[in-house]
Amino acid sequence: MRTQRSLHNSSGFTLVELLAVIVIISTLMGVIFYYVGRPTDDAKVVATQMQIKNLCDVIEQFRDRHGRYPRTLRDLFERPSDVITKWPQGGYLNGREEIPKDSWENELQYKSPGDKNRMKFDLYSYGADGKPGGVEYDKDIVNGHFNEE
Repeated sequence: MRTQRSLHNSSGFTLVELLAVIVIISTLMGVIFYYVGRPTDDAKVVATQMQIKNLCDVIEQFRDRHGRYPRTLRDLFERPSDVITKWPQGGYLNGREEIPKDSWENELQYKSPGDKNRMKFDLYSYGADGKPGGVEYDKDIVNGHFNEE
């Protein structure tokens, strides 16, 4: 008789215990997904920084050859009317005919003279959110560096 009664009382987990386990597992999964997703953001930031640095070099080549910075990024692939010196075949962007985009598929921004680099230019990405300003991965990247304003 005693065996039947003890089996009858141990009917499994209670609803509260199951909910507690689900909450714990959900929290752990959220933390894991957050940290697993970060390397992708890191890679996009680094790729955008490298792209901006490379494009800065191209802009400097334009200045060296033509004596001024481009007025817009379009000047790198469409010959401006005031440029009379030798124009490279395919322009400065090796035949590209569109304004380069960052890793989040937003067009890179260009301003000459720049706000951060008044004697030169600013080439920047608005980051992951595609809007000026931001924090962490949403920070603007200006000339390959995070904008700390």
